[in-house]
Amino acid sequence: MTTTQMLSTMAPTLGVAAEQAATALPELNGWLVEHIDPQNRSSAQPPSAQAVQVEVEGLGRLVLAVAGPLARAVQVGPPPAEDLLDGLETALARAVASLSTSLGTDLQPGEPREVGADVAMLPATGEAVTAVRLLDGESHVATLALIHLDEPEPIADPHDGEEHEFLPLQHAPAEIAGHPLELLSDVELGVTVELGRTRMLLRDILQLAPGSVIELDRAAGGPVDLLVNNTLIARGEVVVIDEEFGIRITEVVGYGGPGGGKAK
Repeated sequence: MTTTQMLSTMAPTLGVAAEQAATALPELNGWLVEHIDPQNRSSAQPPSAQAVQVEVEGLGRLVLAVAGPLARAVQVGPPPAEDLLDGLETALARAVASLSTSLGTDLQPGEPREVGADVAMLPATGEAVTAVRLLDGESHVATLALIHLDEPEPIADPHDGEEHEFLPLQHAPAEIAGHPLELLSDVELGVTVELGRTRMLLRDILQLAPGSVIELDRAAGGPVDLLVNNTLIARGEVVVIDEEFGIRITEVVGYGGPGGGKAK
């Protein structure tokens, strides 16, 4: 059985394991197993929970969390040296043995250790949680949770390794109507008109205020630069059109057509 197949049957299998774990815990009014909606993990943790965890090779980490009163009841040794790990180790071992039987595989658990319940049942990136609650009457007294990888095994390609023969590609040139540059006719570009430039010290910039005058590196009445995407392509003179500024092109930089570089 693959890991993906095991995880697909994990919810009912984990319920059986929880019942087996319950046989090693103090029985009050009889146990009831309740499956937890994976989308509602807030209901997975018993009140005032304490927990033990064991890493199960090839499966994930198995967490047994018990409510505060049950944790005190199972702890071994006189206070303050009570040991929760010894009290829950048998229950956790029975849960692993039940999973091994149900899944038909020999699971190899690591060394159990006591952990914080809120952190232990919090999945990391790429992980998922399958959990069941143990109820004593209406009281949520324990939770058995499996935190496993949330990634299915890759499906093998039945044709992997086979050799295939492909026909050679025909390199026919694509037919483009009109000039190739027409393909770019609808591309938007940023156009900037630059009146002039200057360099200033930071302290001078900080002293700028309404009414301040900045001297530029351009003589009055001189041409202004037209830049497209910060590249100079033309020069011209400033005009006013319907109370708005405009620029009349007087020179196209690098223009080699009839008439030279001057616009007519």
